[in-house]
This record gives sequence, structure tokens and C-alpha cells, in this order.
Amino acid sequence: MREFQLTVRNQPGSFARVAAALADVGIGIEVAAGMGRRGEGLIRLVADEPEKARQVLRSLGVSFEEKDVLVVDVGSDSRGLADVLDRLAAADVNVESVYAAVGRNKLVLAVDKIEQAITPKTKAIIVVHLHGLAVNMDKVMKIARKH
Repeated sequence: MREFQLTVRNQPGSFARVAAALADVGIGIEVAAGMGRRGEGLIRLVADEPEKARQVLRSLGVSFEEKDVLVVDVGSDSRGLADVLDRLAAADVNVESVYAAVGRNKLVLAVDKIEQAITPKTKAIIVVHLHGLAVNMDKVMKIARKH
């Protein structure tokens, strides 16, 4: 499989523009992950038609790199992921990045405006403390109690 690593502006609509352009020509996104940092968004995605995806990304003027990746079904066994990682380590293979495909049509999204993103279908607010930066938990808990 081919992974596309895109760099876009970290602002509302940047990823949506890419996803819509791919969808408009029938390209499905099999797996995606992203994060924002210093005004830029890094998106990693695996498209079901890499050749077409490459053309679409070029037409959008999006900066991207490609690399071969493994897509592995780890199953529902509690040792599934650990077993795969153990086998890679034993073969002296380093894992540079990992992200999971989300089953049952559910996504986990990190957003900048939590309250505006909550809908009646929202089941949880998941926060991430990253690189020594803590989330304002008092603010998050106030929003969670309200909804």
C-alpha cells in the first residue's frame, strides 16, 4: 500500500478540501491520521487508488511525499498488536509511525473548538496532553458536564 504524507495549513477546511477532491473522483480513503503543529497540518492517508490520488493531490497544489506502508489486520485478540510489533522488532524493523483504521464508521478527531463540535451523536471527549503541554481539564470538564 502507498501512504501519502500531506502538509496543509492547519485551519478549518484544509483536510475537508483534500477529502472532497478525492471523493469527487471516486477515491476512497482507507486510513487517515493527522495532527497540527505550528500552523501546519500533517495528514497521513492511504487511498484505495494511489495513482488517481497522486494526480488529485498534484492538481490541488498540495505538498506531499509517498512511501510504502504495511496495512495489517491485528484482529480482535488482545495480543494482536503486540504480536505484530514483536515480530517486527525481532526482524530489526523500526516502526516510524502507526495509526489505526477505525471500524464501525467511527472517527476520533482532535478539534480546536470542542463545544462547537459536539452533536447528539457525540459519545466522549478525548483529550491528549502532548509534548509537555497539558489540556485545560477544568474547561473540558465544564463542557462535558453541560452536554
